[in-house]
Amino acid sequence: MAIESVLNPVGMAKKLSIPQLQKAIQDGTVPPYVGIPILQEKVNMEQRMRRSEEHTSELQSRETIS
Repeated sequence: MAIESVLNPVGMAKKLSIPQLQKAIQDGTVPPYVGIPILQEKVNMEQRMRRSEEHTSELQSRETIS
């Protein structure tokens, strides 16, 4: 484990992708009290982005039809 991850586990956890963060929590590389809230935040952000993209493409298809 790098010294920066020991000193700043939040910063390290925020840099990881969702699958990487899940593995780091399972492996104990990132403490659960740090990783789980960040994981929830990342999952929620991904869901919001996906809904936004779906909404945008729906609006674009409506404009094409009109």
